[in-house]
Amino acid sequence: MNLRQADQPSSVLVYGAGGMGLRTVRALRQRGVDVLALLDRQAQAGSVLDGLPVVSPQDWLAAQPSGGTTPPVVIAIHNPAHSVAQVQQDLQAQGFGPVHTPVDVCRWFPDALPDSYWLADPRVYAQHTADLNALSALLADDASRAVLQGIVALRAKGRYAALGAPEASQYFPASLPRWPAPLRLVDCGAFDGDTLLAAQAAGYTIEQALCLEPDPHNYRQLVSLVRDQRIPAICLPCAVARHACLLHFEAQGAGSSHVRADGGVQVQALGLDEALPAFAPNLLKMDIEGAEPDALEGASELIRRFQPGLAIAVYHHYRHLWEIPLLLQRWLPRHRYFLRAHAHNSFDVVLYAQPVPPT
Repeated sequence: MNLRQADQPSSVLVYGAGGMGLRTVRALRQRGVDVLALLDRQAQAGSVLDGLPVVSPQDWLAAQPSGGTTPPVVIAIHNPAHSVAQVQQDLQAQGFGPVHTPVDVCRWFPDALPDSYWLADPRVYAQHTADLNALSALLADDASRAVLQGIVALRAKGRYAALGAPEASQYFPASLPRWPAPLRLVDCGAFDGDTLLAAQAAGYTIEQALCLEPDPHNYRQLVSLVRDQRIPAICLPCAVARHACLLHFEAQGAGSSHVRADGGVQVQALGLDEALPAFAPNLLKMDIEGAEPDALEGASELIRRFQPGLAIAVYHHYRHLWEIPLLLQRWLPRHRYFLRAHAHNSFDVVLYAQPVPPT
């Protein structure tokens, strides 16, 4: 049974008329919260969604009696592109208040928004204090520890502004030492070849790349890029897993395509230890929508044998933030570990594990 919390409202406005907005509306309604309207800054006059009026914040305020108080607002934005902290600040400046976030929704109703990347009951972070302390001790610089503190403040307390601005150049950030060169890259979740382009933009020569991308639309774009740019890469339309197998896949033609039990496409998955017994990478990148722990287990011999640099996404599930670094530390105890956030709202958080140069 949910125990009502002091700041849990009985009626709200929901900001955001996209997919997350509809999910939030339905979750709140199912739990007895009255949703009065959807706010969206691009709302068209007369718009209705799920039986609710969709209005801009300005139009909502203009229709209210002067001197009245506004209902609480729940921000229903949960993606890498739009800053929840900025939206919260803007709504408060316009006169709305209080303004709640997706973290608040999960605090009121821990089961309300399942399968939403890292979003979870905020109390899990207090339950994993020892793991977070171990991760903090592992990290090699103050910037990484600041990122970790910002992520925990955001996810556990709803303090979205604590994380700060995203860092540019995902997988090749200027704030970190450079990778060994020329690159021998294994790119898991190669998407449309964006990592190859990022490597070149960062001044790297690619000696050889193996690019794995199971989404058919993304794969065609990847192959076209490799052909047109004459990049020395082998492209495979495959997912990555612990062992070779067939998997069902939700192909969306986007970076969010992922393995799903009821997915409409069947794809071949490979275990890297089985598929690459002799390929010696000096950089292994993974951003595979939550399948990273399983895929890393399937690459453990390759990782331990060749000791490559690693760039691994750790934002798809809340536990990945500490489970993946602590797993890799056991295999690569001499590597240096860094954490960087490359998008808003603690999305695109990447763990960088860099080999120590020989002296």
